[in-house]
Amino acid sequence: MPQDNPDDLSRLFIGAVLTLGCSFQLPAHAAPGDPFNVIVGTSLRYEDNLFRLSPSIDPLLAVGKAQRSDWVSSTYAGIRVDKPYSLQRFQLDATVTANRYDAFSYLNHTQNEYRGAWLWSITPRLTGVLSSEQQQFAASYADFRNFTTRNIQTNQVHRATADWLVGGGLHVLGGVTETRSKNTASFTAVGDFTLSTVHAGVKYVNAAGNSVTVEHRSSDGEYNGRAIDPVLVFDNKFKQNETDAEVRWQLSAHSLVIGKLGYLERTHQNFGARNFDGGVGRLAYIWTPTDKLSFNLAAGHTLYSFQELSNSYYTLDYLTLTPTWAVTPKTNVKLKLDVSRRHFKGAVVPVAALRQETIRSAQLSAEWAVTRTATIAGFFNVDDRSSNFSAFEYRANSAGVTAQLKF
Repeated sequence: MPQDNPDDLSRLFIGAVLTLGCSFQLPAHAAPGDPFNVIVGTSLRYEDNLFRLSPSIDPLLAVGKAQRSDWVSSTYAGIRVDKPYSLQRFQLDATVTANRYDAFSYLNHTQNEYRGAWLWSITPRLTGVLSSEQQQFAASYADFRNFTTRNIQTNQVHRATADWLVGGGLHVLGGVTETRSKNTASFTAVGDFTLSTVHAGVKYVNAAGNSVTVEHRSSDGEYNGRAIDPVLVFDNKFKQNETDAEVRWQLSAHSLVIGKLGYLERTHQNFGARNFDGGVGRLAYIWTPTDKLSFNLAAGHTLYSFQELSNSYYTLDYLTLTPTWAVTPKTNVKLKLDVSRRHFKGAVVPVAALRQETIRSAQLSAEWAVTRTATIAGFFNVDDRSSNFSAFEYRANSAGVTAQLKF
């Protein structure tokens, strides 16, 4: 039976880059500003701990193999359309991706993703967006812990927004959004749901382009296919309200500050024990000291529903630093450092301790525009999670390369 090999990561970059690089011998004819493009690409990724298993868990018992690692190949094709017409703009981005796993083939799946949008304008003062999008991905085993089951999550968002420039830099904002989320496997902590949201607000933009926005969102949610369960304390409907204020301020030609502060409240129709509320916020500082170098520092606090008997939600506090270096006009390198803490709260049964964890991650990535229509990208990522429950601790390394052509 195959065992994990520490040389796999180095072999990935030596072998895969050379192999994928050969694909760039294909002709490509995309022109700058072309409103229609065809995109094709392939990628190869190595995961040394695919299921995010704790060191204390025997992989043979958890996943039926004496290995934690796997190779994942993905091949994708899609189209991109971005066509202005008078005051209107029409966009479409659709991609089909086939994902194949070497050792754990039951995880094989195909993703169908798209985003279509009409950026409408009746006059330059009255604009808006009608859009529909779908994202699909394999749920991470960091939270979905049924290791022998494939779970593909599909998220759909349908949105209609309007922006009316009243005058003097004052905008009136409004819109409606429907969000649908569905899992192919039972994932009750997150659930399959539909969320219908109405939002309204105002924005002021001064002559320098700095802005202040105040918005309120009111949502009605329903867990699809879920019956009220008084034993597990699962509700089938909820309401969510959020009000926030955002400031975007250009401090200088090289620095921008974005701050958002708000309050979120979720209430459930039948089981108040699942309710939660609290302040949320985000602060980001973007510094571009030169044309080739930029730094993005962000910190935030937010709340997420996550329903088990031992918790109803968790708070997330995070700090992220992302330096980016444009080495040449065709090559850029990015480093992303992230640390976050999750505190699980809202237990509906007595528990000895509430789950707490710290997640640290670092990713180094690079992209090279080989030609005007061909790119090669690669990354190396390290994730580490510590927890007061040892079963949730893990360390995972991954690396990958991608080759893409645009016609």
